[in-house]
Amino acid sequence: MTYARIAWTAAAAFTLCTGSLFAKAHAAQQAKGGPSGRVLSLYSSGIDGLFGDSMDAGLRGALRRLIVNGPSLPPETSQQARKMLDVIIALLLSDSAIAIDFAPSSIQGMPPFALQFTSKGVRGFSGDSIERRIQGLVPMSNLREIGPDPDHAGIMKYQTGGGGPKMWMGATDGTFVMSIPDAPMRDRDTFADARLRADTELLAGMRLNFSNLQSVIGMADMVDPNASAMLKSFGFMGPDAIDIVMALGAKGDAVYGAGRVSNYGMHFGHFIPSAGITRAQFRHVPKSAACAVMLRFDLPTYMSSMIQTMVDAGGPGATAQMKEACDQFQTMLGIDVHTDVLAPLGDAFTFYMSDETGGNGITSGIGMISLKDADTMVSTLHRLQKSIDTLAAGELHGYVRLMRRDIQGCDTALSFRFPGIPVPLEPTIAVADGQLIVGLFPQSVAAAVAQFGASDSLLDAEGFVQAKGPQGIGAVEVVYVDERLRATQGYGCMAFLAAAIDNYTRPRTRPDDVAPPVLPPFKTLTSDMPSGLFIARMDGSDMVMGCSADRSFVGQATAGLGQFGAVAPMFIPLGVAMVAPAFTSAQNAAKVARSRSDAKVAAMVAAHEHDVALSEATPTRRIRPEATPTRRIRPEAMQTRRVRLKTLSTALHLARSNDMDVQRLKDLVAGGYITRHELSVPGHPDARYMLVGGGALRTGDGEPCMIAEPSALAIDRLCITPKGRIASMSP
Repeated sequence: MTYARIAWTAAAAFTLCTGSLFAKAHAAQQAKGGPSGRVLSLYSSGIDGLFGDSMDAGLRGALRRLIVNGPSLPPETSQQARKMLDVIIALLLSDSAIAIDFAPSSIQGMPPFALQFTSKGVRGFSGDSIERRIQGLVPMSNLREIGPDPDHAGIMKYQTGGGGPKMWMGATDGTFVMSIPDAPMRDRDTFADARLRADTELLAGMRLNFSNLQSVIGMADMVDPNASAMLKSFGFMGPDAIDIVMALGAKGDAVYGAGRVSNYGMHFGHFIPSAGITRAQFRHVPKSAACAVMLRFDLPTYMSSMIQTMVDAGGPGATAQMKEACDQFQTMLGIDVHTDVLAPLGDAFTFYMSDETGGNGITSGIGMISLKDADTMVSTLHRLQKSIDTLAAGELHGYVRLMRRDIQGCDTALSFRFPGIPVPLEPTIAVADGQLIVGLFPQSVAAAVAQFGASDSLLDAEGFVQAKGPQGIGAVEVVYVDERLRATQGYGCMAFLAAAIDNYTRPRTRPDDVAPPVLPPFKTLTSDMPSGLFIARMDGSDMVMGCSADRSFVGQATAGLGQFGAVAPMFIPLGVAMVAPAFTSAQNAAKVARSRSDAKVAAMVAAHEHDVALSEATPTRRIRPEATPTRRIRPEAMQTRRVRLKTLSTALHLARSNDMDVQRLKDLVAGGYITRHELSVPGHPDARYMLVGGGALRTGDGEPCMIAEPSALAIDRLCITPKGRIASMSP
């Protein structure tokens, strides 16, 4: 089955499974006379727009080679698969738009949605070229051509198999168009209400309207009556449902973003302080910060509200379970979640990584939240310490400790320690200057507390000022990234990735084609790279967002790899800590195995020494159980038989495999390597047994075979039974 058939089959199955529910929603929408309109819009300007900066010339050329020459695939790949993949790559890299509308006029019994896809292609690869490639896939699908649409020039009409919806597809005015299940009548979205700068070129856009999805989202009540309460709490349902629109544009060497979340304040406004981010919150961040996030949001109250909503949605059973969980938590730690943890917390959050607190990597990460009641939080931490100490002496077996730290300027400071476990972290919690401070190490927390009295801060950083970061005072959220510093840290990883892209997209038949490198030289890439800034603030009941960053996609990707690289080293010691117990277990197992092996050899030598002593004392006497003595092994006795040890091991191996013949056995006895004893065994009067390194070898009534082996325990004394088995050992 081809990829096209799989796709159409999946679409048909989805339609059949959801048709009845959508039909109900369709009928309900018509009965209400509700609006029909845009539900989802997506736009991408393709490689010509997104990679339009001069620094992206190498990457843009590599991606164009991928469109023209196709991907490098194994020779056994079918032509159908190659064609399908070529079309997908061309569409993803082209100037394309997707629009989905809620359309009550759609065919009865079918999903009340209309989809339209348009693509203008890229330079040198127009929408007509895309249309020709897609037409080559039609014979592989279950589409049946009906004929041209008289109302739309260049558009053909198709019927999907199995009585599915109709499809319109073709190229008009150099633009490829595909529409289902109605004729293409919708224009591209301009995303004007995102309020992007008027002097910018649109690069990408996204719109998601929950207002036009109310009849569909209302089906949640058919599944679970309590689900609507959860959807309303998130702002997805109701007459004031949120709508999201975002746009990205470019001007010169910078890229700008804008967005709007309508009706955000109606659902979450009471959790947002009217003052917004204060200057004091900015001053808590060092001047050398590589990245910083500042937020004003009453998260404790929001969490309590969400917990209560979930409990109400779950009914009486959920209420009882939540109460039981809180009671267990309070019994275990002596802390009430609401009054001792959430109530003292404030509404100002800060996170940053800086040079002062540990080198701009994850080890320098500091999180802070303001406190409404610092004394209560200090008391909570002290009680938590006592509870952890109590648990450490019992259930935790001493592996976790919460120890006090002496950090200057702190009301209190506690660090988690893990004695006996190679955990590469020492999480530290401190209260200072009305802030709850959390860090992965006590050193970073101490540096963060010292910043409270510093003369400079993020407000004095050159990159932050140039990005107009101080305008974030009074905003709801501010995110800052020193992209030049992050690009410095990520350039090495990006060089590997760029070389891989360049090699893969270069055709084997023309490997010497002249093309600029995917990644420019480091100095060229980072010389004029600006810092990135994101600001969100309230505009009435709407939240509006704006951002600015470097125009180069390669520069952004390099900085992103640097941001990831700042966090990645944390996973290395964590991985070592996770693997270390396995290595320790393997080492202990190896020691045990070696001890058992040594004990087994010692038992063999000891049994042989024991037999020699008996043979010298009474060479012809039968051994009775009560006459079998016990003998302490002397260290010097272990050393005197090393020469014979190899032969004894060979004898044991031969005995196990039944390959030892009588003559070979006699030769070993004559050579003194095996001591012969005739043992009297009840029930087998004709059998003759010989001791072979502590085991018993039967020789008198058939083929030789081993019937017992020495134990593999550490020994100091041993007893041998008449059958040659080691009866007991004592250390």
